[in-house]
Amino acid sequence: MNTPPKISQIMTMLKKAKANICFLQETHLRNGHIPKLSLHSYNQWYYSTYTSASRGVSVIKKRHVPFTSMITLHNDNRRYLFVRGKLGNMRLTLACLYGLNRGQSRWITPHWLKLNSLLRVRF
Repeated sequence: MNTPPKISQIMTMLKKAKANICFLQETHLRNGHIPKLSLHSYNQWYYSTYTSASRGVSVIKKRHVPFTSMITLHNDNRRYLFVRGKLGNMRLTLACLYGLNRGQSRWITPHWLKLNSLLRVRF
């Protein structure tokens, strides 16, 4: 997502899919190099960055979706993003995980435990 053609391609795909909340992986956003996005109908963008142009996950929400974020968590390796909030009156957690190519079961277990602890937070 570091170049205008890639951003345009993603936005075209999201528009065609009529997606309200989008979960993107391998966004390749680098620390300090966040592109200025013209998201049109998408007004909230949650993302994780990394020290190199690799990894990264994002969650993008359309303007008309009544989601309000309360807590956002990501890990140091930028392989997951949890956004806890409310969709209208309902508590909701948006979770985007980008796992390793090998050893997925060992990798995912501690992240699910982290998500489970986040779900216990009351607000």
